[in-house]
Amino acid sequence: MQSYATPVTHSKVSPATWGLLITAVMLTAIGQLFMKVSTQYLTTWAQFTDQLLIWQLAPAEQSMLIWFVLGVSSYFGSMILWMYVLSFLKLSRAYPLLSFAYVLVYLGAVFWPKIGESFSLEKSVGVFIIILGVIIVSIPSKKPLK
Repeated sequence: MQSYATPVTHSKVSPATWGLLITAVMLTAIGQLFMKVSTQYLTTWAQFTDQLLIWQLAPAEQSMLIWFVLGVSSYFGSMILWMYVLSFLKLSRAYPLLSFAYVLVYLGAVFWPKIGESFSLEKSVGVFIIILGVIIVSIPSKKPLK
């Protein structure tokens, strides 16, 4: 019978682990933004899949495919880093920080001319609420409730 070791929990997390967490969050946001850009080059999904099957992609579909692959690759890299980070951080501590990807996606969608989404007060307030929520969740409690 195989025994499994209990997860290692470190009381002190290294700056490198925090850096990897930040990188994972950034790669998640970049993946979203790249996939959004990829959809702007797409004519129709049916036409794209037909052309892909016969390896005759139009230049626009080639650009779409490049952005899409970059987006999926960013997601994959994020997932690998996320798994590593979770081996050092408690999920309840790391997961709220993943919400910063929403903030980065919003900022990227507004300020990246290829996407060019509009800035709005409502969206900005929502982003502020996300940031405030992450801060509140990250405050260590003095005693656990029983």
